[in-house]
Amino acid sequence: MRKTTMGESYDIFFSLAHADRATAAPVVEALRDRGLKVFHYETEIADARSITERVVTGLGHSRILVAWYSKTYPTRRACQWELTSAIIAAQRDVPDGRAVERRVVVLNPETGVGHLQPAEIIGNKFIDASAGRAVELAHRVAAGLDGLVGEFGEIQVLGGPLWHGGNPRAGSNHFVGRFPDMWKIHTGLSRSKITMVSGGGLGLVLLQGMGGIGKTLLAEEYARRFGAAYPGGVFWLSAVQGQDLGSQIGRIAGSLGLGTAGLGPDAVAGMLKGALAARPAYLWIVDDLPPDATAADLNAWSAPTAIGATLVTTRNTRLDGSGTPYRLGVLSDDEALELLTSRRAPRPGAEDKAAGEILTLLGNHALAVDAAGAAVRKLGYEGFLTRLRHPDRDAMELAAKLAGELPTGHAPQIATTLLDSIERLDADGLRLLHLATLLAPAPIPLSLVTSIFARLPGDADLADDDAILAVEAAAGEALAEHIVGDDGADTVSVHVLVSRTIRFHGDEPPPGLRDAAVAALVERMEDADDIRNHFGLLPLIPHARALTGDPLDAQTSRLLHWLGYFNLERGAYVEAETDFGRTLNARKTLLGPEHPDTLASMNNLAATLFARGDIEGARALVAEALLSRFTNTVLPSRFHER
Repeated sequence: MRKTTMGESYDIFFSLAHADRATAAPVVEALRDRGLKVFHYETEIADARSITERVVTGLGHSRILVAWYSKTYPTRRACQWELTSAIIAAQRDVPDGRAVERRVVVLNPETGVGHLQPAEIIGNKFIDASAGRAVELAHRVAAGLDGLVGEFGEIQVLGGPLWHGGNPRAGSNHFVGRFPDMWKIHTGLSRSKITMVSGGGLGLVLLQGMGGIGKTLLAEEYARRFGAAYPGGVFWLSAVQGQDLGSQIGRIAGSLGLGTAGLGPDAVAGMLKGALAARPAYLWIVDDLPPDATAADLNAWSAPTAIGATLVTTRNTRLDGSGTPYRLGVLSDDEALELLTSRRAPRPGAEDKAAGEILTLLGNHALAVDAAGAAVRKLGYEGFLTRLRHPDRDAMELAAKLAGELPTGHAPQIATTLLDSIERLDADGLRLLHLATLLAPAPIPLSLVTSIFARLPGDADLADDDAILAVEAAAGEALAEHIVGDDGADTVSVHVLVSRTIRFHGDEPPPGLRDAAVAALVERMEDADDIRNHFGLLPLIPHARALTGDPLDAQTSRLLHWLGYFNLERGAYVEAETDFGRTLNARKTLLGPEHPDTLASMNNLAATLFARGDIEGARALVAEALLSRFTNTVLPSRFHER
C-alpha cells in the first residue's frame, strides 16, 4: 500500500482477499493510471481492532468500495467486514438501494455467482471480471465516480460500536464464516431497508440452536460488523441462570451517565427507557435466554423502546410466534475446515483426507471442531481420527446424556473429542474447569480466579501465574476462552457443554476449591453496602448466586447475606427480602436463634420490610429479636457484619 496520512481522501477503497492480490493487481494499477487515488492494502489482517482501524482510515475517507469478489473473498473476515460497512453506510445515504449500486462496485472474477453474498443486494449487480481486461474494468469503475460526492465517513460513522453492558471484548479469534447468517439476521432485525433510516420500529430475532454451535459468537460478531447500523449503541445483557436483569439495567444506566443513586430497580428502568427513547436506533442483545423461558420472560428482557432491535440467543424453540425465529445450523464444510485447520494445516494426501473424515464424524459442530483443531496440533490428523473412529464406553455414556443437545448421529464423536481434550489437561487447567463447574455459566473475572487460587494449598504469591497458566492450558485445548475486554478487564469463559463434560468426567475437584471460591467472593462482596462499588461487583453476582443454593452452610449463608445487601442498597427490596429471609432461616438452624449473626440477619430483614412499607412485619421481627435478648436492635438501622 502507498504510504498515506491520516485524513487523506481517496476515490476508491479496493477490498480484496490477500490470496487474490496478484490477480487483482492489474486492475488496481489501471485505476491509478487513470489518476484515481486508490486505498489498497498488501497485508492480510483478521483481528477486529486492525480491521476496524482499516475501515475507519481507508473506507471512511473513500467515495466508493470496489470488491474483488472471488470465491476466496467471502471466506475472509476483513473482506466481509469492509463490504458490510460500505453497504450499511450506502443504505443510510439513500435508502432506496440506488446508493448501494453506486457506492459498492463488485468485480466478479469467477464464472458463477453462487459465492456472492448478500445475494439479495449484490447477486445481480456486479461487473463480470472473469474475462474482462484490466483497462476496461477500470473504465467501468471510473464511470461510476462521475458526479458522486461525499465519502463513506461523511455518510456514516464507521468506528466500532458504542458498547454497553457485558461482554465488551474485541471479537473472538475462534469465529469463522457465517456471512449469510449475519445478513439474514440483519434483515430480520431491520424489517426493511428503510426502517433504519426512517426511525420506524425495529425487529426481534430469536437466534435458536443447540449448544456449542456458536450462537453467542455470531451475535457478538454481528454487533461488531453491523454496529454502524446502530448509532445508538450496542447493549449486551446475559440471561444465563443467576444473572439479574435489574442489576444489568442499572449497569447500563450507569454507563450512560444517568443519575440512579437511591433509585429502586423500577425507577432505574424507567429512567433508562426515557434515555433510550431519545437515542437513535440501537441493538439490544440478550444472550442465552433459558430453554424454559416464556413469552412473558422474553418480553421482560426485550429492548425497552421501539427503536431498539432485539437479538436473542437461546436453545428455546417454543417461542415461535414471537419475533422472527432464525434456526442456526452447524458450520458449512468450508467454514468447518477453516476452523479445524487454523492451528495446523494438513499435509496433502492422507492428512487432507483425515481432516475431511474428522469433520464428517463431528458433524461440523463448532465447539467440537474447535477442540479438534487444538487436538490435531498435538496428535496429528490421522492420530486424532483413530480416536474418533472408536469411541469408548465413557464417550458413549456422555453422548447419551447429551442426547438432544448435539447433532444426531455425531454425539459419540463429539463426546470423545471433549473427553480427550480434558484428559490432556495439566493440573492447573483441570482445576480451572472444576472451578467453572462450581460457578455460573458466565464469564469469570481472571482476578477472581487468582483470588480463589491464592486460597488453595501452595504458594499464594504464585497465584497470578497459576491462574494465567490454567487459562492458557484450557484455552490451548479450546475448552476455555481468554477474553481481553475493550475495557481492559480480563475474563475466562467456559462453555456449558465443557462444564457438563467435566462433571461427567468424574474426577474430584481439588480439596477446598468450593470453600476458597466462597471465601473469595465473600471478601469481594463485603463492599456491597456501598452502592458506589456495585458496578465492579456486577460480574461476580451470578457466581455468588451459583454458590448460594440450598442447603446453606455458615460460609455460604454469609455470602448470601452480602447478596442481600447488594439488593437492599440498590432498592431491589423483593430480592433483598428473599436473600435475608433465607439467610435468617439458615442461621437459625446452623447457629441458633440467639447467635449474633442470626440476630443481625433478623435486623436486616426487618429493615428491608420497613423499606417496603411492611411495618407490621418489621415490628414482628424486632419483637422476636427482643425476645432473643438482643437489645441493640434499632429500626431501621442495619447490623454490619464483617
